[in-house]
Amino acid sequence: MTTEAAPTQPHPLDPLTVEEVRTATAIWRADERIPDHIVVHVAALHEPTKDELAAHSPGAPVDRRVRYLLRCPQSGIAYNVVVSVSRGAIDSLEMAEDSHPPYGAMELYAAGEAARNDPRFIAGCRTRGVDDMTTVQLDPWPAGRFDEPWETLDDGRTRRIARVVGYWRADKADNGYAHPLDGLVATVDLDTKEVIDVLDIDPRPVPRTLSRYDGEHARPPRGTAKAIEITQPHGTSFVVTGNHVSWEGWSLRFSVHPVTGLVIQNVTYRGRSIAHRLSVSEMVVPYAGLSPSTRWKNTFDAGELSMGKFVNSLTLGCDCVGEITYADQVFADDWGNPYLVKNAVCLHEEDHGLAWKHTDLHSGGVESRRSRRFVVNSVITAGNYEYAFRWYFYTDARIQLEVQLSGIIQTERTNDDGTAPVGTRLVLPGLAGAHHQHLFCARLDLDIDGRGNSIVETEVVPTGGHTWEQSETVIDTEGPRDGNAAAGRRWKIINPSVRNGLGEPVGYELVPASTPTMIATDETSVARRAAFARHALWVTAYHPGEMHAASDYANLNPGLTGLPTWVKQQRPVVDTDVVLWHTFGSTHVVRPEDFPVMPVEVTGFTLRPHGFFAENPALDIDPPSHCHHDG
Repeated sequence: MTTEAAPTQPHPLDPLTVEEVRTATAIWRADERIPDHIVVHVAALHEPTKDELAAHSPGAPVDRRVRYLLRCPQSGIAYNVVVSVSRGAIDSLEMAEDSHPPYGAMELYAAGEAARNDPRFIAGCRTRGVDDMTTVQLDPWPAGRFDEPWETLDDGRTRRIARVVGYWRADKADNGYAHPLDGLVATVDLDTKEVIDVLDIDPRPVPRTLSRYDGEHARPPRGTAKAIEITQPHGTSFVVTGNHVSWEGWSLRFSVHPVTGLVIQNVTYRGRSIAHRLSVSEMVVPYAGLSPSTRWKNTFDAGELSMGKFVNSLTLGCDCVGEITYADQVFADDWGNPYLVKNAVCLHEEDHGLAWKHTDLHSGGVESRRSRRFVVNSVITAGNYEYAFRWYFYTDARIQLEVQLSGIIQTERTNDDGTAPVGTRLVLPGLAGAHHQHLFCARLDLDIDGRGNSIVETEVVPTGGHTWEQSETVIDTEGPRDGNAAAGRRWKIINPSVRNGLGEPVGYELVPASTPTMIATDETSVARRAAFARHALWVTAYHPGEMHAASDYANLNPGLTGLPTWVKQQRPVVDTDVVLWHTFGSTHVVRPEDFPVMPVEVTGFTLRPHGFFAENPALDIDPPSHCHHDG
């Protein structure tokens, strides 16, 4: 691997620096329109438009801008502010009433402490056999919207609230999720830090069976595995300059957005444009359990929790193995002060088996090539769950997003007779895990050989007997599309103005791995709020302000915002700048093997060339240097 010094002038897509965040915060704090008592919920690079990016010349000065989502707890007013660090000025300031940006870290901490000190919540713990509040693990959760009376203030505005549930821990290292304080939920007004409601239903003793996974208390290690060492004695094949990577014909940039996490931008292959911006735009986790502590849980990990800010500092040998290059990321805290997360992203190469092979039975010749991929990896911890986001770039010009799910499932106590409640399955005697879904929505802003693209829906159509063809339907206006695995339904992104050697439009193909959609019925709160998850694909015309599938203000929103609203415009999407929004994920039916910590489950999708090249783009892969065929 070669790491080159960053150029003197920043690139428009470079991640923010500590000094830029510090300067930008000072600029808006000096503006009289913004009150002193303000909470910073989002601070991120204000990305240039496509036209601004296209006009940029390498080495030219860059207008570096920071976008903030702020909120005043006293007035309830949210502020959308764009600050130019380069010019020392506020570019735009918009105020929004009754709009709720993602929770801040200190808000959620304060919610937990408010519950810990509330006499009603303390009494609820005691009736469940827990007298020492220092042994109670308190988990704050997004409250959602369920038409509860305390969701609305007297003046009609939405109250900013969170819910808090508890778990008992035998000691600091215990797995609290084995001991839920079921039926006990505190609701906290985050602006006043007051507990406004305590739900205390059917108190029964907390389950006390220990179920640990840490090295000290779990089963002894097997002790049978021999070391696997991944070495590249001549160095790696990629070059990193700032946040830019070049490798095996690929060129791309990466960063971690505080709301949505890992972002990939300016993707080209051998100088040809493939994608402007790739990221997860939102994700929702609706639960199937009906207990008082579970039935309202349907977390939006991006729009409610800003999952990007929960990115882990990655560790060699644990999170990443091989010859690794790390990158740090700068975020802003609830007051706008910058802080650095070390090793937020790891970059490396992996061997990936065969790229292609053929044994010629006539000549006896054998030709084979090894595949390898470049990995951009980050891991976030969202409460009880871990998500590893791994973007892969292959030597045959494929792009793949793999999401690895792990962590600890949500638990609740069993029925009085020891059976699992509806929507759950037993994981221990007296303890059940709640079934749930993880539904991601990827925003795929592809520019295949330019911005003038169209979307073609393809599927297999029987034509009689054993014959079949692939049908192609051009999508002409915005809207949702559904998956159909039985028909092999996929979507091609083509450029009608650029033709390959066969006279066909060049293109890439979206290949779903799985397309689960929202199981919850239409009238439910989560189905209204996560309408993006009702369909496998949405197609929209490009708009720089449409970045999050459930809108910028998904938190505490009653729903039907974001994608369902945008597509009502019915903008044309033929031979123009289009964006694909792909829903993918996992329907997690809980098993006993998922506890006390869940083995990794994998989901994702692939983008692969379809008519983009004249032949197999991996023909020129270097032959293996240690390949021996016996004569």
